[in-house]
Amino acid sequence: MTTIMKQLQGNNTGPQWNSTLLHDLVFIRQHLRYPFSKKTLPKTFIVAFLLIIGVRMMGFVFLAAHSNNLFFKLFIIPLLIAVIIGTFYQYYRTLQFRCITTPFFAHENRKLIEVFLRSQQLMLYQHPDAPEVFQIASRAIGGGKNPQREIMIFIADDKRVLINSHFVNQKYTITPASRNAGKMANRLQEYIKIHCTTPRQDVVHL
Repeated sequence: MTTIMKQLQGNNTGPQWNSTLLHDLVFIRQHLRYPFSKKTLPKTFIVAFLLIIGVRMMGFVFLAAHSNNLFFKLFIIPLLIAVIIGTFYQYYRTLQFRCITTPFFAHENRKLIEVFLRSQQLMLYQHPDAPEVFQIASRAIGGGKNPQREIMIFIADDKRVLINSHFVNQKYTITPASRNAGKMANRLQEYIKIHCTTPRQDVVHL
């Protein structure tokens, strides 16, 4: 069992479901990402906004003190642009779902997800109002009253499984923790190749 699999154990506190998840399911299936909303705006946007103001003030001071602003144009401005692009890219990646193609329809993909996660010795939770949605959560990362956790969502759909992971209670950092959705998606793909056959599309052979 790898370190990643050991980390993504279910916690004993029970699932904390996103209240808008059911409302967003249609959008997620169509666009393979969460919709943009106020609730999904990360704290990094605030940091990026403050950074823009700070660099702008530094630029005014620099231009007032020096007649030659070549350094500001060649170094400060590109650095600012790179930070802003990086911030938005990290945010957009947290909204995206990985799509794993399967030969099965939604009902059998539900069974596939459940059997796969249990084979990885992971505690899973199924949404009470949407049985096609599963969730696992990592152990607490760090301390405090609101510890950081990685939440991974699986959605069973016709001919595919959608996977997303994001962190809750995440504090801003220059080097944020890496998400495990990609690694879990690769494991699921390998599991399908090894354990699933397709003589009939309405049966999952596990």
